[in-house]
Amino acid sequence: MRFRGAAEPASLGRLRAELGAFLTAAGALENLRFDVMLAVSEAANNVLQHAYRHRTAPGALLVAASADATAIRVAVSDDGSGLAPRADSPGAGLGLPLMAQLTDELSVERPAAGGTLVALTWRRPA
Repeated sequence: MRFRGAAEPASLGRLRAELGAFLTAAGALENLRFDVMLAVSEAANNVLQHAYRHRTAPGALLVAASADATAIRVAVSDDGSGLAPRADSPGAGLGLPLMAQLTDELSVERPAAGGTLVALTWRRPA
């Protein structure tokens, strides 16, 4: 699955619908589906809240997902200003810890081209 949308609230509904369809096609069980949907929603909300805080127009929200017999992997990325502490943050700062709790593997990177890449992995039972 590949999703590209503007980093604005109107894109989140479309992202959730596409991700839900992908998870259904991938045969994700309900508890795994819940964890993936919640963690990806948190990552996407971080893009909306933080990635483009220094721009007047919304940037891009990019999501790529894949599944095989061993894992479901989702990458959420942007080309914004990268992760940085915000004293004026509208949230409670619980998004990354929540994602870490919901996933088997979580990495947050700053690609050379800029922005942020959040990679989330859920291992499937053997």
